[in-house]
Amino acid sequence: MKHLLLYISVALAIYACAPASSNYRKSNGIVSKQLTPSHVLYHVSKDSSYIYTQVNTNQLLYNRKNQSFPFKAAFEIEIIVFQNNIAIDTLRNIFTDIDNNQEAKIILAKTSIELIEGEKYWLEINTKDAARKETISQHISFEKAVSVSANYFLIKDRVTQLPIVNNVVKPGQRLTIESPLYSDSLKITYLATAFELAAAPYTANSTIRIRFDEQVDHILNKEDNKWEFTIPEKTGIVRISSTSGLNASYYLSVLPNSFPKLRDYESMTELLRYITTNSEYNKIVTAENKREAFENFWLTCARNKEKAKILINEYYLRAERANQFFTSYKEGWKTDRGIIFIVYGKPHQIYNNNNSETWLYGDETNPLSLNFTFDKQNNPYSNNDYVLRRSPTYQSSWYVAIERWRDGRIYN
Repeated sequence: MKHLLLYISVALAIYACAPASSNYRKSNGIVSKQLTPSHVLYHVSKDSSYIYTQVNTNQLLYNRKNQSFPFKAAFEIEIIVFQNNIAIDTLRNIFTDIDNNQEAKIILAKTSIELIEGEKYWLEINTKDAARKETISQHISFEKAVSVSANYFLIKDRVTQLPIVNNVVKPGQRLTIESPLYSDSLKITYLATAFELAAAPYTANSTIRIRFDEQVDHILNKEDNKWEFTIPEKTGIVRISSTSGLNASYYLSVLPNSFPKLRDYESMTELLRYITTNSEYNKIVTAENKREAFENFWLTCARNKEKAKILINEYYLRAERANQFFTSYKEGWKTDRGIIFIVYGKPHQIYNNNNSETWLYGDETNPLSLNFTFDKQNNPYSNNDYVLRRSPTYQSSWYVAIERWRDGRIYN
């Protein structure tokens, strides 16, 4: 009997669906149909900043006018700048790429934007694949603090020279740090820790305390207008701070090498905690043959292999998407937005401001529709940390969603 785990690598991706025409490039492998661009904000002066956008060419649709033209893709970046919930500026740029039958790559787009020090902003960034007519919206809220914030540092991979996204790095990764404001030394502090999973939405809100197990410090001196260092070979949090005593620190989350995918057995099993009972989960993690116990859980839900593979596909794909969009100081699938996204699926509408975002499931005119509101947290570890306003009223919908999964059906 083939094991279900053999299909997990396929479960974390979607085959590209290009039109059946010779004027559209066919995919060379397994790619995502959905754009997942990433954005990095970098302040270069008191009134000037950059947005660095990374787009994977595997997620773009390439086409051509006819067979005498090369395949070409284009994507548009629209940045809307808000202050006090009022749009004060809009920037649009179009970027193109010609396919020369090369390997998939990351396109790095750089947009200059005027942001004044001491002001609070939030940005709506819309990235559109011109060929697919597909747009994805993402949001960044921040204060361009006079006291200096983490966005005054630009941290890049030393090999690829790409900016680090969402402050996420891998064990052993070699980094370069740039900053227009600092010339002195930096202190690197390694903080080891493990983070808990999000609780169900109907439970009481509680303050999550982050506790660190150990701390190791060393000093970096600036050479050739930059600092260079290598991440420790273990997961945790790294703090970068000035030795001059200025109130500025930059925190990096050191996550597994497979991130944003879940490839290790421990994480894949832990993710089942959202849809299993205590006894079921304990039975899986204490089983002599843990792999067999893991597969038997999905087979029990689906009642046949093919349906089990479909369930696994969607469940872990949602976890990967949660990692891509909701990672804060911990993996996105462990966050409040992550648990809602994984169990309930993609919301029908999202409403944002600089302090919170609300997800709507259903029609906004229907009183039975579900609304989840997440409040942005001000903590030093991440600018992408949101906490759900929990309520006992979510209990019935939560159990309906969980039972749908456990009955072999995808909830959405």
